[in-house]
Amino acid sequence: MITRKPWTPSKFDVICSDHFFADDFILSKHKKLKILKDTAVPSIFSWKKQHQKEFRPSKKGLSSETCTSLVSSETCTSLVSSVTSTETPHPECSTIPPVTAEHSYTCEPDTLKRKYQETLHKLDQTQKDLLNTKRREKRAKVCTENVLRELKEQQKIFEEAQQMLEAYKDIPVDLFKKPSQEYTDDQKQFAKTLFFYSPKAYAYLREKLKLPHPVTIRR
Repeated sequence: MITRKPWTPSKFDVICSDHFFADDFILSKHKKLKILKDTAVPSIFSWKKQHQKEFRPSKKGLSSETCTSLVSSETCTSLVSSVTSTETPHPECSTIPPVTAEHSYTCEPDTLKRKYQETLHKLDQTQKDLLNTKRREKRAKVCTENVLRELKEQQKIFEEAQQMLEAYKDIPVDLFKKPSQEYTDDQKQFAKTLFFYSPKAYAYLREKLKLPHPVTIRR
């Protein structure tokens, strides 16, 4: 800042950016630094404001770009702030919108209790279904074993019946046919022989087969 009045600058003196308007500067090639125009004239003065630390210029001659960059720390902060304000903000630095969605961990206690009870009910129902399935499987297994046992027994009965029938394979089948009008001579002979040896056996067999009445045989 210019702090004396009157003051005549020399070629070794520099002026900070606070004495110039914004349109007195142009951006550098990379648009990261403001450069003072050659035609710029300091127009802003504050005689009452005093800096605690003054800038002492170098004895060597400096260009306008170098002189503008060699300012006090307070001036540099002001200059960098003004340059940064003109740059386009980076996309990553944009404001993140607040999260308004409700998460699962923010549920109310009543909601959590209801979900817990529903889960317990589903678990209990699943256990019951599993138990019923095991019971049905056990019943089906027992039923299958019973059927196999019955089939084996029936097969055994069939084999025994076949063996018993083999003993009577020589008996004529015509003896057990129902007579159309009267008994044949072979049927009469078979009935007489069986009745002669065992009347009780004849009576039992007569219940199963069509044989003459015992009175007829006695004639």
